[in-house]
Amino acid sequence: MIIGKKEFTSGTHIMGILNVTEDSFYEPSRLKGDLIERVYCMIRDGAEVIDIGGQSTRPGAEIIKSPVELGRVLPVLKQIKKHFDIPVSIDTFYSNVADVCLDNGADMINDVTCFSDPKMAKVIADHDASVCICHNRRNSPKDKKLIPDVLEGLQNAIDKARGVGIKKDKILVDGGIGFNHNSGEDWELLLKYGQLKSLGYPILLGTSRKSFLGGQVEDRLNATVNTTALATKKGYMFVRVHDIAENKAAIDALSYAMEKPAEPENPEEKKGVSLYDLVTDVESGTKKVDLEQPDIISEEQPEQPVEEVKEEVVEEVPVEEAVEAISEAQDVETLQEEVKKKVDYKPGRGLPMREGIKISRFGSDDDTDYSTY
Repeated sequence: MIIGKKEFTSGTHIMGILNVTEDSFYEPSRLKGDLIERVYCMIRDGAEVIDIGGQSTRPGAEIIKSPVELGRVLPVLKQIKKHFDIPVSIDTFYSNVADVCLDNGADMINDVTCFSDPKMAKVIADHDASVCICHNRRNSPKDKKLIPDVLEGLQNAIDKARGVGIKKDKILVDGGIGFNHNSGEDWELLLKYGQLKSLGYPILLGTSRKSFLGGQVEDRLNATVNTTALATKKGYMFVRVHDIAENKAAIDALSYAMEKPAEPENPEEKKGVSLYDLVTDVESGTKKVDLEQPDIISEEQPEQPVEEVKEEVVEEVPVEEAVEAISEAQDVETLQEEVKKKVDYKPGRGLPMREGIKISRFGSDDDTDYSTY
């Protein structure tokens, strides 16, 4: 996968979210204060692509017109490209916004509508740029099955991209968690996300603090980090996240652990069911998940332990168990302890600058200690 001047060949990488909006669903992701300091911290903490968004795409958000969106994202794009050597993605479904931004140094377009603008693919091809194609099921017929709809929609968009000349190594696919009819469908998609590999393109997982994880937006970090751990184990190339340092820690910990010989499991110490195990069981067909409920049940619901699978009996695992399984703090603490063996981990502070990132200007190195930001 090529984005700008950088080639991504393996591992899981972070696309950091930078919202230039007043109404994005997670307030800390909105740009406030000094832009250069903010982007510096994002890169230091582990972001390898910066994704700039000029309007909220949450359900029910007001759609703004392209001139307003361009007025928000273009100045930010220019400043980032002036001071940093990092690939930049523009989150837009307007081809005219994409055209101007690509003229001004953007490296990728993140289109969450699967080319709803008929001119978008050609604009991207004309600039020899990269694209993240995200499926959007919100307007699909409700009686159409989820996974076939996602795969068909993405394949059609890929065919269109390839047909106008977008290179294969510049295409990334996103299944569109958060862009479905309800949270039950979001869970089903997450559990079956590996089926996107059949398309033959690298995968981006975008779950960061989204409502299907349950609870309030401020309380969804642990669940998000666990989905990032899942993406790392499953080999998805990108995660798009708000909390860069914490998710980078999960990636580092899992990458480190996967390089070590596996230790035998002690059944007595195993608690509950992990998200990775649940996804693996769903993919293998040994478990089915009941996703008929349109809304995620809160964490206050009583625990319903998963029974052992005997012979060929197929279990029904309620959605709330999946929520609880990925929201256990002990999983995140284990990841953080593991990563301490490899890096000096302090959430949001003090992580070393990633190799290959160049800064053209950020104040004066003589009078500023950037390690404490």
